[in-house]
Amino acid sequence: MINQTSSLQKRFFYILVAVILLLTVSIGFVVYMTINNVVQNTIAENNKMTAEHIAAQLDVEKYETLATTSDEQLYTELQQQLTALLNANKTTYLYVVAPSTDGALNRVLVDAGDLTSEDTYAFGDEAEGVDFAAINTQLNETGPYSELVEAEGWGNFLSNYVPLKDSSGNTFAIVGIDEEVSFIQTIQSASVATTLPLIIGIIIVMSLLSISAIYLYVAKSLKPVEKMRIAANELEAGTIEQALQTAHSIDTSNNDDISTFAKDFTSAIEHVHTMITDLTTMAQGMNDATNSLNGTSTQVDEAQR
Repeated sequence: MINQTSSLQKRFFYILVAVILLLTVSIGFVVYMTINNVVQNTIAENNKMTAEHIAAQLDVEKYETLATTSDEQLYTELQQQLTALLNANKTTYLYVVAPSTDGALNRVLVDAGDLTSEDTYAFGDEAEGVDFAAINTQLNETGPYSELVEAEGWGNFLSNYVPLKDSSGNTFAIVGIDEEVSFIQTIQSASVATTLPLIIGIIIVMSLLSISAIYLYVAKSLKPVEKMRIAANELEAGTIEQALQTAHSIDTSNNDDISTFAKDFTSAIEHVHTMITDLTTMAQGMNDATNSLNGTSTQVDEAQR
């Protein structure tokens, strides 16, 4: 009989390893995505709080005045203050936008930064990529919020918006903070590089322990099958006594299907052993009877002579 127990254990082991590897990759991917989302959400929440903090430091009345006038001196004062806040909070971009007086365009009210740089908007420039009406609608529904923005020619940003409201509670301008996605990705990469190997290492160690424990359990559970194979080979070879002895040595203390089958297998060998023993006894009896008849026949023949 071919030994298939070891082969069965190996197949089970390989399947178990494949499942563990699949789970490890899946968990690693989930952890990777979770870390990225946590970092992005944390930065977004931090920027939202920064935007709210900055908005609380702005002189709303002066910004409201600037929204309806073209006071260069007032603009210079507010631009310098906003630039100081930009540098103090170390954000990429900080700006205040408002609709034009006729509502046709979204214009930059104040843009923090170096006014001599091409990256800084001048007073009254159209705010590209900033939809005041859409942002204001979202602010009215959810309050301060963040979103990923793809600005052609500028790059990808995580933008945060906070409303500036007049004395009547109406939003007349919006404070915006933009953080470069590359900066966020740098933090995400650093977080993944620090956290993911540790988590993967823990998963691998736990997987190895689990595989070892399960493999040992399976090997122990299949041990009766190996002994049944040996007993079957002995029975096939005609050594019934040895087969019966091997069958009796099988551990059937586990309350499982294999133990039940082992008990039935042992009972079958016992039954075969009993049948063979009975047949042997009968054959011996017939042989003795035959010998006795032969002896009697010989005596009769001798008497007749």
